[in-house]
Amino acid sequence: MKTAYIDDEEIYFPLLRKVLNNNNWNDDIDTFSDTEVFLCSMKNNHYDLVFLDIEMPDNNGIFLSEQIRDINADTMIVYLTNHTETMFRAYGINVIGFIDKSRIDEQMPFVLRKAMDLFGQKKTVSMKSKDGQTIQLELSKILFCEIKNRKIFLYTSYGSKYILNYSTINDVYSLLDSDQMVYITRSAFINIKKIESIGKEELHLFGYSKPLFISRTRREQVNTMFLHSLHM
Repeated sequence: MKTAYIDDEEIYFPLLRKVLNNNNWNDDIDTFSDTEVFLCSMKNNHYDLVFLDIEMPDNNGIFLSEQIRDINADTMIVYLTNHTETMFRAYGINVIGFIDKSRIDEQMPFVLRKAMDLFGQKKTVSMKSKDGQTIQLELSKILFCEIKNRKIFLYTSYGSKYILNYSTINDVYSLLDSDQMVYITRSAFINIKKIESIGKEELHLFGYSKPLFISRTRREQVNTMFLHSLHM
């Protein structure tokens, strides 16, 4: 797995290498203290995993993650920071983890395990559409599913919307069999990894312009799962 680490404080480079070695990570890692140099390298290299410091003076880490996605939307991103209060605003699409630098030894194993799982397999699911066709979709591309006017709709990050041929929405939920999915109301569930922001009564998903309502009885579970997903 081709890996890069971007941080304006080069003192962290040997620390990260040491932690990776302690976790039997044998892949080479390219290190960069200059974001422009990294972006040039990114255009010529397929980085599967990028460790990214959030607070950098020349290029905010959150903005840099958007530039990374413009170059390669499949690159997995792990944020590192000394300021945990930035966690919520830093989270985004393809961000698979968040590491507090003061707890890097503790949190790194979980992040590496998740990266290997995602890299090793892209789970796909087969579903039946209302018109009788079989749909093959990557689980990671599903945004949400809802019942509307007695029809079950599935929305994807490709911008597609499918009408599914199942009796209940729970049939679809069970078919996906994923801890990434969580109900936000009795008639809708979302992919927790696609959350862009959460408010008191609604949330926004990457790739979908309209807000989605969260029922009062579901808010605690949705927030808990979202927080948990940051360190998975």
